[in-house]
This record gives sequence, C-alpha cells and structure tokens, in this order.
Amino acid sequence: MTRTTALVVTAPVVTALVLADTGTRARAVESALAAAGAQTRAPDRVLVIISPRSADASPAAEGADGDDAVDPGSIAARDEVEAVLRPARPGLRAALAAAGDHLAHDLLQRESSWLWLVPAGSDPGRRCLEELTRRAAQNAHIAAAGAKRVQARDGGSGRRRGGTAADAADGLVDVGLTLTRSARVVTGVDGGEIDQGQDDWRRDVLALPMDGLLLAEDALVRVGGLDPALPDRWAVVELCHRLWRGGYRVEVVPAARALAPVRGSTGAERRANRAGRLGTALAMRRAPFAVLALLLLPLGALWRALGAVMTHSPSTILDEIVGSLRAAVAGPGIIARSARAASRARTPRSRLAPLFLPRREAVRRSLGSLWTRTLADDERSRRIRRTTWGIAGTTHGADDADFGRHTAWTLALGVLAAVGTLIGLRPLLAGGDLGGGALVPLPADWHETLETAWASWIPSGQGARVAADPLIRLLGHLPVPGPLLVETILLGAIPCAALGAWWAAGALTRAVGGRLVLSATWALAPSLLEAVAQGRWPLALVHTLLPLWALAVARAVGLPHKRSQASVSAAAGAGLLLLVIGAVQAGLVVLAAAALAIIALLVPGRRVRLLWVLVPSLALHLPYLPRYLAHPRTLLAVGAQDGIGVGTDGASTLLDALRLAPGSGWQALAGTLGADGAAWAPLLLLIPVAACALAAPFLRGDAGTVGRLAALLTALGVGAAIVTVTVPTGVVDGQVLRAPANAAMSATLLALLLGAGCMIDALARRGARMSMLRRRATALAALVIGASTAALVLGWSLALPGALEVTRGELREIPAAAADQGRSEARTRTLVLGDGAARTGAVPARLVRAGGPDATQTSALSAARDLERARAQGTDGSAKDDAAVLRTTAALLASDTDPTGLQDLAVGYVLVPGDPEQDPALITALDTSSLLEKVTQGTGGSLWRVIDQHGRATIGATAPGQPREDLAASVIDVEAPVGAAPAMRTVSLAENRSAAWRASLDGRELEPVTVDGWAQGFLVPPDASGRLVITTDAPAVRLAQLLLALALALTALVAVPWRGRAHVPEERTP
Repeated sequence: MTRTTALVVTAPVVTALVLADTGTRARAVESALAAAGAQTRAPDRVLVIISPRSADASPAAEGADGDDAVDPGSIAARDEVEAVLRPARPGLRAALAAAGDHLAHDLLQRESSWLWLVPAGSDPGRRCLEELTRRAAQNAHIAAAGAKRVQARDGGSGRRRGGTAADAADGLVDVGLTLTRSARVVTGVDGGEIDQGQDDWRRDVLALPMDGLLLAEDALVRVGGLDPALPDRWAVVELCHRLWRGGYRVEVVPAARALAPVRGSTGAERRANRAGRLGTALAMRRAPFAVLALLLLPLGALWRALGAVMTHSPSTILDEIVGSLRAAVAGPGIIARSARAASRARTPRSRLAPLFLPRREAVRRSLGSLWTRTLADDERSRRIRRTTWGIAGTTHGADDADFGRHTAWTLALGVLAAVGTLIGLRPLLAGGDLGGGALVPLPADWHETLETAWASWIPSGQGARVAADPLIRLLGHLPVPGPLLVETILLGAIPCAALGAWWAAGALTRAVGGRLVLSATWALAPSLLEAVAQGRWPLALVHTLLPLWALAVARAVGLPHKRSQASVSAAAGAGLLLLVIGAVQAGLVVLAAAALAIIALLVPGRRVRLLWVLVPSLALHLPYLPRYLAHPRTLLAVGAQDGIGVGTDGASTLLDALRLAPGSGWQALAGTLGADGAAWAPLLLLIPVAACALAAPFLRGDAGTVGRLAALLTALGVGAAIVTVTVPTGVVDGQVLRAPANAAMSATLLALLLGAGCMIDALARRGARMSMLRRRATALAALVIGASTAALVLGWSLALPGALEVTRGELREIPAAAADQGRSEARTRTLVLGDGAARTGAVPARLVRAGGPDATQTSALSAARDLERARAQGTDGSAKDDAAVLRTTAALLASDTDPTGLQDLAVGYVLVPGDPEQDPALITALDTSSLLEKVTQGTGGSLWRVIDQHGRATIGATAPGQPREDLAASVIDVEAPVGAAPAMRTVSLAENRSAAWRASLDGRELEPVTVDGWAQGFLVPPDASGRLVITTDAPAVRLAQLLLALALALTALVAVPWRGRAHVPEERTP
C-alpha cells in the first residue's frame, strides 16, 4: 500500500521568489514584481534573487532591446521587496539555498513555509497564488502545486483591465506535464490551441514547470532538493518525480494562470535541454536499466545525429553530441543520487505508471510524427507540390494531378518507348551472348569484379601494377552478374532515357506536347544511339542519368520560377547520380563542377548546398588525384571501354565526333539525299529544336535567364567535346586512341534542350491578348517541331536495326573448354596465335585470360603510360611485357620439347583463330609439337590443349625441372594450404614481377624472388607449412574505402526527402 506524508498546513507563509540573473532586463523583473504585487492573495514575503548568468541561459526574459540590465539597488528600494539576494553560483538550486539561508526557519516554521517561484518573464495571473494556496489547504499531502501556462497567441503582452498579461493571454501552452519513459515532455496540447477550459479537468500530473510553482519548503528539504547535475527546468521535473516517490502529491491548479516564457532556440539552450532530458530519464529509471541506458548513450547520440542529417539540420548535430556527452559525464552521479532517493521512497515506481504516457501511445506518437514528417502532406504543402507551372507561364494544377493527367501521359510514354525499343533493338532479343562492336563485357561472377576493384593489379595478359578504374570500384559492390547488368543497361537505355527526360522537362514546361518533343529528342540522341549500337554500355548509362541529374540540380537550387521548392535532399540526390556519371568518365565531374560554378552565380543564398552534388564524387576520385595530376589525359578516358582510333585528318575526326550517329541505318536515303546527306539526316531533323535553343536567350524574364544559362552550358559542353576528340588517351600497335566523345556530346545536347524547353514553354503559353499572327506563328512552329520529331522517331525505328554493330549469338573468341578452365581454381590462360587473317611476317601472339578481355582488364592509367612510353621511345606502342610470350611462342613453333615456358605462363590451351587454310604452316607446326594435343579444328579456328600444363600459382622445388603442384587461385589473390617439405621451395605466380606482391605463410612474410626472369615468386623455407596467402599491396585502400563509405552514407541520409511542412513542433522543454 502507498504511504503518504501529510503536511501541517496551519497559517501558511508564502515567500515569493522572483528569479532573475545578471543578464535579465529590468523591465522583465519589474513586470514580475508588479504581477506578484497584484495578487488577490498577496505573498507574505517577496525576495528577488539575481544569480550569475549561466552559459546555457536563454535570452527569453530580457525584455526590449533598449532596456538596461536589472539594477539590484533600484529593486531593493521597492517597498514590497524584502531583500535582494545575490548567490555566488548560477542556477535554481543556488537560488533556493540562498533563500533558505535568508529565511533561516526552524523545523516548525519550515513545515508551514511555502516557496512561490516567479521567474522573470513568467508573470502570474491575479488569482494565481490564491488558487494555489486554496488547493494546497484542501489536501494536506500536496507538496507542489502548479499553474496552467498560457501565452498571447499574437505575441503581444497586453493586459486585461484589472488583471495581468497572464489573465489576457488566450493561447494554451500546458496544464501540467507528463513524460514518456524516455523523458520526452508531453503536454497533450497542440501548438496554437486556444484556452477554452478544455483541459481544466486535470489534477494529478507527473510534473510541473517552474513558472508559478508553489513548493512546500519542508517537502523540498526532505526529498533532498534539486539535483545539481540537471538544468533548472529539468531539475524541477525530476524533483516532482521524487516528491511522488516520497509520498507527496503533485497537482496542477487550472484556475491559476501563469505566462509561459518565450524562450529562444540557441545552441547552448538546445544542448542543455538535451542533456537535461537524458539526465532526467536516467534519474527516473531503476539503477540497472539506468546503467544500461548510460552505456547506450553513444549509440543514441549517433542515431539522433543521423536524424539531424536526414532532416537537413546539421547545426543540431553538435548539440546532440555535446548534450549526450554532458549527460554521460553527469550520469553516474545522477544514478547514484537517484538510487539513494529510491532507498527512502515510500511509493513504488509501479504506482506512478498511470502518470506516464503509456508505452503504446508513445510508440504511436513517434510513428505518427515520423509519418507526418516524411510522407504525409497538409493541404497547403500538397497544393504547392502538385500545382506546377512552366518557366514561361504554362500551368498544371492540383486538380489535373488528382485526375492523373500527367500520370497517364507518363505511362503512355513508357509504353511507347518500350515498344519502339523492341522494334529498334529486335536483333538483340534473340538467344545467346551479347558481343561484337565495342562491347567490353563484365565478368559473369561479380566477386571477380569486387576482387579487382580494390586491388593494385589488373589481370590483363601477364598483369600490370595499376589501380582499377573508378567505374570498376563502384560496380564491384553490385551483387549482379556482369552480363545481366550490361544487357539491362543496353536494352533499357532508350526507354529509361525517354522517361528521365520527360520528368526533367516537367520542370521547364507543363505543355504535354513540348515534353514529348524533348523526351523523344533525348531518347533518340545520336550519342545514345551510337553507344547502344556499338555496345558502349557505360556511355549509355551516362546518357540515361544526365537528365535526372539536371532535374535534381534544378530542384536543389530551385529554378527561377520555383525558388520556394528548393531542396537540400535534391542536391544530395544529384550527388549520388554524379557519382555514377563521374565514375564512367572522371572529366564529367570537372565539367559538372564548372556548370555548378556558373549556376551558383545565379542562386545567392542557395550555393552551399551545391557542395553535396560533389561530395560523393570527390570521395571516389580523391585516391586517383595523384594519377590525374601526373597524367591529365586519364580524366578523359571512359571506364571499361577501349579507345577509338584517331584519323590522320583532324577536321574530319572532329566532324565525325560531333556527328556521333550510327548513320549506316539511314543509307536507304542515299539515292535521294546522297551518301553524306543520308549520314547527316538524323542530325538535320534536330534543327528545329536547336533553333528553339538559340532563340531562348532572347526571351524575357525567367525563361530568358535560363536560356542564357543554357547557352553558356552548351559552349562548355562543346569545348569539352573538342578536348575529348583532340587529346589522345592510349596507343595500341601504332594506332593512337582517343576517348569516345559521347558523354560530352550528351552534356551538350542536355544544355541545348534546356534552352529549347524554355522556348517551347513560351510558345505553348496561351493568353487572352495573344494576337492572331502570333497564334498562327506558334501553330506553324509546333507543326514543324512535331513533324521533325515524328520523322526522327519513325526513321530510327526503321534504321536502328541495320545500324547495330553489337550482336547476339555464339560470339566467344575463346572456346568454352578453355574459358571454363580459365575460370577454375587453376586459372590457366589461352595463348592466341595469329589474328585470323593471312600472315606475312612474324606470328602475333597474346595471352588471354578466362573467356576473353573484360572490363576488369582495362585501365586508363595503363593506357596513358603506354602512350607516353611509346612517344618517348618512338615505338609502335606494343606492350613491353610480351617478351616471355614471344620467347615461348618461338620455342613452341621450333618444336622445343621443354614445357617450362608454357607452364610459367600458365598456358592451358593454344588457339589459332580463323580458317586453317589461311596459315597451314602454323597449323602444321602446332600439330607436330609434342607439348600439345589437338582438341578441335574448324573454319572458326583450331584449338590445342597443353599436355603438361600448370595453373596460375604453383609450388615446387627451387631447382629447375622438378615437379610442381598447382595451388588454388582467384583472379588476383592466392589462398591455399601448403604442406611441409624438407627442402627449400618456390611459389611461382604467372604474373609480372612487381614490388606490389606480398606473400605470407601463416602470417610470416615470404621472401620475393624472380622466376624465369619475369615472373613473381616467393621462397618457402624448409619444413614450413600453413596457410599461404598471396595478395597485392594496395596503399591506403582501407582509408579510401572508409572515405567513400562515409561520403555515401551521409549523402544518402541527406538525400532522404524529408518533407517540409507548414508547422513542425520542436521537442518541448519543461
């Protein structure tokens, strides 16, 4: 049974404590004294306590800016003030101690003494003290009685005649306080609610605010006073909890009114509030649970910091961390004092459960708040979001959105784009593998891509020490088979590009016809169709993502006609898109940064958020910065792609790059337009759209501003395309290579369509005063633009199948038997002799891994090095590490019976592509070799298997000619068990010698050696055994991974579209 403590309430003596600090304005103190003096039941004493100003003090009660600070001398001269006390320390605890010392009650006096707290800025109503003392006299167990807090809804401080500001205020703040188990304050009152007595039924409450609080001095002393580690307002809440545990009652008296202070929202106050809430939660829990909560404080701080990132409130991150740190430091003392108070408690915690907010209700409120802030819309936000308008005046209202007008058009466009893709790419819908053209596939096993992504070695030929391209690092973490990813990109590029352009065009114009024109033009852009036709899937991916990136940037800064809808989330979303775009071609990040710099000049006040667009890309490319500085041409290289041969005529090369269209499909028009006309026909149909873009800068208002911006960005894109065409990036067998210009031309077209969208919206705008001449001119322009777009769609639907260079079928260069063994643990290679054509000189020879070259075997840095080395040495650019291959080939053709050369190169099969009749001497030499046995021969090529073959990694005696044992190997690393042997052994790796290789046996480093003058090897000491691990040394790879992961996590959190609302209440303070 609960034990309660009765107070002897005979002739109560009430001492009013007017609380202020050295920063409080005189007007606030004078107002509080006037309100105390106007009470219908006057206090017996009035003490003014002026404490030192705390660092966490709020500037709320400081009065008007022109007031002077409170003067203790002038306050002490007032007749109603008994004394002005100046405690040495800040805070309510020191103020109460100073008041107790001044009163110096004996025990009997203290039992009838009450303290009435009147903070400056919290003026009580005229009947406040009378109602509080009457209620205290009615129940001898009450130790704390509090007032209903109100405030003026218009922010004024007018007084009712014969009353105080509290009597005139009509805005309800709270009628007592309740808390969740985590000490979140719940008042049950909505913001802006009018006080109509709707909550005056409340009596017993868990806690009371300190404004107008009547406190029994005897009870205060018995329960131990305020906790010294908590801020004042939270200390009062915790005191109320201890009063309940001590057998007393805490009640709110709705008839008593007091003003709620208007507190600021400074960082110091938020930190104090957070620390106070956490400390109060620790104090109200049982000791074991409080200790557990104290240990979990760092996780809670991290979670709330992430929430601050998601809600785009980075300024509160420091408040969360500092507040949690303060609570963690003060936590042990709070828990200890709470445990001592619990040992003297008369009321069990379970009896106080009805005073807390039920756990189910607390969870419901939390989920409801999350739903409201992330997904739900109020009516105002809904209409703003769904009522849109074009940059030149076309509109689209919420009613149209409700009836699904644009949703229907979106679905229709998606269906039409999909059907058009099925018609245009129908040769690629058959069975078999994609191949041919410029297609560079990804490995079928995504684990191989991941292993290569962060290694400092690329598995091409005999290997090379160089980091993988950024695109491989990004794709390595996608658990998707490589062929499936490539096919998805190529087959989905056209419809996805159309939909992306449709959504992006909606930010410029709400005219359906204009959006369709812009979408069709983008989906049938020459740069995209050439990429699809040739199988250049990274460039098709870039083209697909570019309009979405432009839309995200536009929403980040708010277009001139949509400034109110600017969003930080959109900037982070643009950063994630640019991460993928820039991984394909690093120069696109530089181009995007230049475009953002131009945009930043036009959006003052919204520039800082643009940094989020660059954060993920900077994190990805930062480890490559030394490479870019040493070899700037690598910025232009396209990841996972081979270069394009540079012609001798620079002008024609530039024109070909600018045309960028697989024109062979339009050759049916050669008889009418001529060969050149048929080749340029796809681009000629874009002239009407280009004309709109050229006219856009001359428009008025926002449309003209964006049109001029589009012109600048177009010039920037053309410059990037010219640089891409004229700067070589690699060399192969004397042929200088350059990067494809598709991405730069896609960026240029995007800028052109930006201007065209402005002009199209201006043409589509209708007005009552529009002249007949303008109507006819607009109709004619629409007819021309529509007709050219329709011709473009129809022409490419018929011409694209004939323009495809990539095909589907059995296109493997390496037969399945050799390819399968190349993917096994042995990781053998295939020696390819000849090139399938008639030979006039030496036999060309090259090593091929697995099923043939793939994206993990390419590197922009390696290509740049080959080019610079070839130019420095005056060679044709042949690989410098082919000496072992050439030497082994010569020995094989000379009928050498020593298999060492083939074994050191891990050759499992020998392949001669093409018809055997083209080089019968080569076929005969291989047929007569004792090292080979013939597997198959046909018009597609001849295949031999190496009889005594070894895998990529072997171990055996150091002496030559001794038997060797294969070790299980992957694409880069080797990890296999090794047994003991009495003699020294050598681990041989069929990779070029490099200082990057590291080997250990059960954690002990092995000594590196060179095998056969070129290969990597390691010495294994006698009798040594254990787990052998061979890997490459990737400097700072962990740091690079951590940097990228942190940047991605932060940007993804910021990109969450945390929906803004007209009113989102902040966390309440007692």
